[in-house]
Amino acid sequence: MTETGGRRTTRTLEAREAQVLADLAGVGFFEVDGERNLVAVSPGMERITGFSAEEVIGRSGDLIFTVEDR
Repeated sequence: MTETGGRRTTRTLEAREAQVLADLAGVGFFEVDGERNLVAVSPGMERITGFSAEEVIGRSGDLIFTVEDR
């Protein structure tokens, strides 16, 4: 592979990654630790729930989970 081809491949992958992220913008993601405390949230999760990351990081995931999901 030439250096030019390598740069082109990198740009193509970056463009694909950007498109995937754009496609997921309306999807909410969050991460919880072993005790179900929220440790990370996506902007989509903030929009869907109305909670900002600052409000929920470190708090129980029960804020987001329904009773059936707990």
